[in-house]
Parts: sequence; C-alpha cells; structure tokens
Amino acid sequence: MQYLDHVRSQMQIGHRNVLCMKFRNLAIVIIAAFASAGVVNADEFAVTSSQASSEHPNYSLSALTNGAGLTGTGHNANYPDMWMGYGGISHDVTFGFGTTKGVESIEIWNYNHPGSLDRGVNNFNVLASTDGSNFSIVDNFDLSIGTGVDGLTSETFTLSSITNASNIRIEIVSTHGNTNFVGLSEVKIFGGDPVVPEPHTLLLASLASMGLTLRRRRSARG
Repeated sequence: MQYLDHVRSQMQIGHRNVLCMKFRNLAIVIIAAFASAGVVNADEFAVTSSQASSEHPNYSLSALTNGAGLTGTGHNANYPDMWMGYGGISHDVTFGFGTTKGVESIEIWNYNHPGSLDRGVNNFNVLASTDGSNFSIVDNFDLSIGTGVDGLTSETFTLSSITNASNIRIEIVSTHGNTNFVGLSEVKIFGGDPVVPEPHTLLLASLASMGLTLRRRRSARG
C-alpha cells in the first residue's frame, strides 16, 4: 500500500511538472510573438482631411500639410505658406488619416512671419480620437518662437506613449504674446500600424485561463 501511495504521489508530481512546463512554454511563445508589438517603425502619415476652428482668409489651412514653404528641413518666412486663426487664440487644428494608426510623434514648424512672431503657438495640447468625434488629451508641449527668417527648423514632440488614433488635434493653449491671432507653418505626424496589447497583458490573461482550467480539473478529481 505504501508503495502504491508513493507511486501515486510521484505521478501527481510529474503531472504538475508537465503543467508547469506548459505554462513556461506558453509564456515563451506569447512573448516571442508579441515582443515587437509596441514598436512602431515611424513613417510620415498622409493627412487625408484637416479642419480648423478658425482660418484667416489670407492664410490657408492646407499650407500646414502640403509642404509649401519647405526647402529641405527649413521653412520660409512667407505668410501665404502658413495657417493663421483669428478672433482670439482658443483655436485648434485637426488632422485625419482615414484609418486608425499608431501615432508616435508630431513635427511642427511654428508661425514664422517676421514682425508678428508673437502669433506663434507657445503651449498646446495633443488630443487623439479613433472616431473623429470623441477626443481625449494625450500630451501637452511647449513650442519655441519662430525666427522670422527663411530656414526655420522644426521641433519634434514624441508622445509619452504610442497612441492609436484616426485623428490628431492640436489645441492651442497660449501664444507667444498675441491675443487676437495664432498661427503655425507646417505639421507632420509620424508613427506606424496600430499597437496591440502589451505582451505581459496577453500573458497574464492566458496564464489565468490555464490556471482556471487546472483548478477545475483538480476539483473534478475530488
């Protein structure tokens, strides 16, 4: 009898070891499959739609995304190649991609017309939406004042985390001093495919499911 009990005990230990091995193998497979899930190879997104809460008749919103005024990485100081809102500074500009993307960073050239650099954006919020209607703030940044001469360089703002969005909105909080007008020269948005849940999230869910199955089997054996 003692011999049979010993054999039974060893079989149970062996069974548990097999299950542990399965757990470990599952973890390895999941991590290997999704190790690069949160990594985005940053490409510039093609903007398929744009809108602004205000657009001065002498400045076109399309100038923000059509490359007008750019020579290499520098932007000129000609106002027709910039966007400007008027009637206060509480304005925003929204860019759509036509499909959900994994947004990683935004590159901005500030308003650069000489003599009115105070119209440039100082502080702004970045908002994201997956449906074009409901937006939430994902980050806040400060943008340096323009130079007023040709060759203005951009600033790149990396989001605190890769954000799934079909639309990105720049919401102006403050200018560099002007209270009636606000403007920008060019905007580019970068990222890649939408991100999937982090590997550890999937791993925990899978292990929890297998653990529940194991407990049920043990309960069934009494």
